[in-house]
Amino acid sequence: MNPLRVAVIGIGQMGKHHARIYNSMRSVDLVAVCDLNETLGTEIAKDYHCKYYKDYKEMCKKEKLDAVSVATPIKFHHDVANYLIQRRINILLEKPITENLSQAKKLVNLAQRKKIVFMVGHIERFNPALQELKIRIGKLGKVHRVEMQRMTPFPLRIQDVGVGLDLLVHDVDILEFILNSKIKRVYAEVAKRVHSKKEDLISALLALENGTIANINTDWLTPTKIRGMRICGDKGMFVVNYATQELFFYENPSDETIMEGDMTRIKITQKEPLFSEIEEFLHCVMNKKNPSIGGKEATRALFVALKVLESSKKKKMLKI
Repeated sequence: MNPLRVAVIGIGQMGKHHARIYNSMRSVDLVAVCDLNETLGTEIAKDYHCKYYKDYKEMCKKEKLDAVSVATPIKFHHDVANYLIQRRINILLEKPITENLSQAKKLVNLAQRKKIVFMVGHIERFNPALQELKIRIGKLGKVHRVEMQRMTPFPLRIQDVGVGLDLLVHDVDILEFILNSKIKRVYAEVAKRVHSKKEDLISALLALENGTIANINTDWLTPTKIRGMRICGDKGMFVVNYATQELFFYENPSDETIMEGDMTRIKITQKEPLFSEIEEFLHCVMNKKNPSIGGKEATRALFVALKVLESSKKKKMLKI
């Protein structure tokens, strides 16, 4: 079988890693990269022995492409993805899917009609620690509470969205994915401390259909990266560190109350989540399969994140 011909549109912080991983794979041929920054684009193209284009439409007309990663700023997601889908090119689109629900729904419907693979890069789904937690979550019995933290220094590169669509969208997706239950109510306090236009701090309280209560704290105000989750249930607690890919289980040894028990560090085979994500994307393209997180799932995550922001504006709890 001939290698898949792939390209990357947008080679900033995430896109350059898409290009690096494609270039390392034997099953694909990275034929081109595209970016408005000619200096950066030319440099990446030289490193990976591929072509550079400033205009993605020109690239698509001149190159026969099987699949494309789109890692542009979010404001370009809809127009770029729409163009690719119209040309029946399979897409891996970085999260969030789009700026708003109307754009997201249009892309999902169009991708279904054109019968292409449309995957959205919610990279945490491919974190080995979270995947192991998904397998073991039943060990907790009934889940009572989840605490999630996603904090980072202020990202100068991001100007078109706030922390809600940049970071919170990860955690609402993970929450429903791990617990296999939908969020039904949200309430949030949101603040703008450093960012000139958008929110950079969110504290959200969420209720799920299975009775779990979750709290998500995320910001761009912390001088180090913090990525973690604690899930408490009848039988104990799981603690996850996304960054180090570590998973711990704290046992509750009692059937009648909550007591302190043994702690077990669960062995995790570490792997770069983006590599796993791209592997799944290419597998879906080659075998004409639906990805684990397509447009529909990504639209749901966007919907919940927008509801969290709406709750803050209206200063009340909202039903979903």
